[in-house]
Amino acid sequence: MTLPFAPRSAPRPRLAWACLLAVLLVAGCEGSPVTITGNAGAPRPTNPGTSGTGTTPARGDARLVGGWSRTILLQDNTGAVHASRTTWRFGTNALATRSVVASNLTFGLVDSVVTSARWHTQGASVVIDYLPEGTGSARFDYLFQGTMLILGGIAFERQ
Repeated sequence: MTLPFAPRSAPRPRLAWACLLAVLLVAGCEGSPVTITGNAGAPRPTNPGTSGTGTTPARGDARLVGGWSRTILLQDNTGAVHASRTTWRFGTNALATRSVVASNLTFGLVDSVVTSARWHTQGASVVIDYLPEGTGSARFDYLFQGTMLILGGIAFERQ
């Protein structure tokens, strides 16, 4: 009896690649840590700035409106270089988005996530209510120093 197709064999090439990857990962852990020097995003402030005063009709500080981003670079113990870029966008309509893009610069891998929210200010705090409603909220103290937004103690640069 002849079959019209060849029977499927076990995925041996995949197994071989998986074993090779495991060996490389273990071998990569044998090295010593490497420190990357250079810019790791916006610097943290050394002197106090100003905090919330101006408001928009949507109950938010008008100075927050627009895009703010921060990029961090790091190198893992295998030598691969990674970047993480967080961008907040605050709209005049009280809507906000936070996008995080994580990149492996060594191998060219990228992943991202975008979170939608509503925002308003209370004193020197930004209140973020994630969408859809009821999925959580966060409160960050904020202040401005020069052209930087210090959000929850972390510096972001205006886009």
